[in-house]
Amino acid sequence: MMGAISIGLRGRSYEKMSKFLHKELDQFIDNEAWVKSESAKWWSKLRRKSVIEKSSETLIIYPGQLSAHYERISRQIFRRLDTKMDPSNADESVYEINWWIRRLVISGNIWKVVKKSMVSENKILFISTVYFQLPWKSEFYKYGENQLFWGDNEEFSKVEMICQLDEVRVYIQPKDNFKVIFKRAFTGVLSLVIVVRDYAYSTDEMLNSFKVEQLPTYLDQSQKDFVKFVLPKLKIPVSYDFVPALNKLGLTDIFYRSDTDFGRMTNHSVMMENLIQVSSVSVDLFGINSYTGGDAATSAESGVDELRVDRTFLFLLYSITENLVHFSALVNKPTVG
Repeated sequence: MMGAISIGLRGRSYEKMSKFLHKELDQFIDNEAWVKSESAKWWSKLRRKSVIEKSSETLIIYPGQLSAHYERISRQIFRRLDTKMDPSNADESVYEINWWIRRLVISGNIWKVVKKSMVSENKILFISTVYFQLPWKSEFYKYGENQLFWGDNEEFSKVEMICQLDEVRVYIQPKDNFKVIFKRAFTGVLSLVIVVRDYAYSTDEMLNSFKVEQLPTYLDQSQKDFVKFVLPKLKIPVSYDFVPALNKLGLTDIFYRSDTDFGRMTNHSVMMENLIQVSSVSVDLFGINSYTGGDAATSAESGVDELRVDRTFLFLLYSITENLVHFSALVNKPTVG
């Protein structure tokens, strides 16, 4: 998204964004052959290296008209989609944008990510959607009837559980109040990481003790085990506006300013107030084939220890090679809607 924004800026706005991104000013950005430049190749390579490249889309919602040059290069380099909004009918525009988000993250419900206040004749809105796919080597199976899932303060709910006979890595140390479960996807690019608190501790105590920057250490000190892995069937939706975080990082001159120059993108005077990413990950629907044929796995279960995730846990999608967390969520009450 930041690349798609930067090539639409002009003048001091472009200079400030380039400095923030530690990129040299590109003197050839207005050239029709820019898509073949070293700068364009750098952005293309960066996008292709991302593990979420194939499952992400970027949408620009804008009034006025995009420049032909910007339309072409942003589509080629950043896989940008766009939709022109009608500020005179904000209700309809908001509904259409939220429906588009629902379609790309494969949700059964329309999320109210975009609000009416975000749509006007002088605002431009960037939205990125990511739908994570986790292809496993072997199937998950339905785990009997709905099971109890425990939150804090002895609160509980009944949820559908799924299970799998497979090899995982588990980090457990007496000094820690949590355990960390590592499970690789079939492609080996992303790993599912689940951090579960010990029964004697609260979720807050777990979160205060667990250090995400220590994931390489947890992995190195983990032990390989073949288990019956039992966890809730769930779908996790997350939306996040990056503007407050980017402001804290020092990018203060691009957002909420009417003098930000989007001249390479449009000749319409616009400002940007929101930079939103919507992410969704589904355990069961996304590459995980949940088998509902009864006890097909029971013949292989004899003597295999059960590893259950039946209480509040931290859910991470982690790239071991990049040492980067691409998705995180605290799961208090698993849902599949």
